[in-house]
Amino acid sequence: MQLRYLAAAGRGEALERFSATLAACGLALEPALRGPELAIWTVPGTPSLCAPDGSALAIGVLFDRASGQRLERLRAPVPSETQFVERYWGAYVLLASRGDGHHAVLRDPSGGVTAYHRRCEPLDIYASDAELLAAAGPLEPDPAFLQHWLSFPALRTGLTGIRGICEIVPGSAHIRIGNDERMTPCWTPWTYAAPDRSIRRFEDAADMLRETVLHAVPRLLGNSTTTVLQLSGGLDSSIVAAALAHAGRPFRAVTFATVTPDGDERRYARDVAQHCGIELAELLEERALPDFAEVPPLALRPLPNALLRIVHRGMANHLALTGGELALDGAGGDNVFAALATSSPALDALCREGPRAGLAALEDLARLHGTTVWAAARAAARRSRRTRVAWEREDAFLAKAAALPTCADHPWLRDIAAADRGTLEHVQSIAGIFHFLTDPTPGASASLHPLLAQPILEACLRVPAWLWIREGRDRAVAREAFRGLLPDSILARRSKGSLVSLFTTGYMARRAELESLLLEGKLAATGLLDRDAIRTYLRRDGQPEDARYIRLIDLASAETWLRSFDR
Repeated sequence: MQLRYLAAAGRGEALERFSATLAACGLALEPALRGPELAIWTVPGTPSLCAPDGSALAIGVLFDRASGQRLERLRAPVPSETQFVERYWGAYVLLASRGDGHHAVLRDPSGGVTAYHRRCEPLDIYASDAELLAAAGPLEPDPAFLQHWLSFPALRTGLTGIRGICEIVPGSAHIRIGNDERMTPCWTPWTYAAPDRSIRRFEDAADMLRETVLHAVPRLLGNSTTTVLQLSGGLDSSIVAAALAHAGRPFRAVTFATVTPDGDERRYARDVAQHCGIELAELLEERALPDFAEVPPLALRPLPNALLRIVHRGMANHLALTGGELALDGAGGDNVFAALATSSPALDALCREGPRAGLAALEDLARLHGTTVWAAARAAARRSRRTRVAWEREDAFLAKAAALPTCADHPWLRDIAAADRGTLEHVQSIAGIFHFLTDPTPGASASLHPLLAQPILEACLRVPAWLWIREGRDRAVAREAFRGLLPDSILARRSKGSLVSLFTTGYMARRAELESLLLEGKLAATGLLDRDAIRTYLRRDGQPEDARYIRLIDLASAETWLRSFDR
């Protein structure tokens, strides 16, 4: 299965000329819709649903919220973008022509299908990835983007690193009516995170989450017959496995293990595979060092954490060799299940439920972090005095005054001054996961992240922050929800697998390469970097004692991304 497409919206001869130009590009595209003001092409194997009158097409998979049934075609008339999000869910992008110069492109809240926009007068071009966007003209880097990307890491807004191209963030629509255009939020997490929508009883929250996950996850497979789950052995991917097995959907799993114990979770992955009765392939870390200077294919922004390329490459090779049509994982589980690392849940409990609930949450917080109630209370007091911000700024290794004072707009992070702190951090955490999700690439199997499905997002947002740490367990509601469907070894587990040894080994072996890359490259020439601070850190003796080396890897990704435009 693929999830790649290209679309052009406009009128008359301009649309005809673009169609003719595209035919000469040699891209492997098939016409999916051709109307008077909208033309859409898809890569073979990309599922789509067309409206009976040819006015709209949805790329991906789509389900009726009321009946739970998968749609095979869109129903006419196609509702407004906001109504569409309320009536349907799935992994999709909807492209609709309303006639007379009016069209809209809606991306579902899960972000399962990517959507970018560029204006090529007099046409609007929409596509899933950089390669297809380039069919409308050369791609040029936007130097201003990198300053924001470095100042607010992991925040994926509508900004991209390509001049004139923006991303349609999940839950939003790009709408054009004549000469007017706007980006409109059609779904917001705050609708479901509102206090009057919250589920206050722990048992009710667990029941709702169980029912929602068991309903949503198996449906996303669509008609795939060769589904592969990346099963780490952690709680999140194990929940995906349990939901698929409960529905009787055929799938197999693959797990990755490092040569050091911290990243070897095969014991837990085997427990889940045996419990679910599925085949498990085990990939072992290859003794290959990362190449931080490797220039990636042209992309709309730098790739996150080059140290993960070894893992991604191993998974991609496995899928290619064994014939995986669709890849699933547990990405976003920590985020939607509110695995927060702060004292904010206790503040929310105190604010919403009163002193007794606040004290109980402090006790849970202390158990979770292995500390005292007094220490948890002091942390909560300090947290309560902090000003709420849409996103934390990062200035490590940046030149003086290079970090921007405020982040770009994100529709999920507006009007937060009065938000409950734990709820705000939950929403921020969900927004942050999209930074780590990559765009589709030519020839690769489609990837979906079931735990980000819209019904699961909405269910989890209704759970107050303090319930997620009940009895000192992180993601407590999710653990309770899948009691009986997962082995006790998974539900009771408090440790998490780690790739720190893999990361530090690669970093230590390639420090000299990093120094040359960062101090003598294109990024350094922009004046954004504190070269002295970078040099001092790279030349320290011994293993890194903090995680700032990951920041240097991200700087290296920005450098090689800039170099990708020279090819």
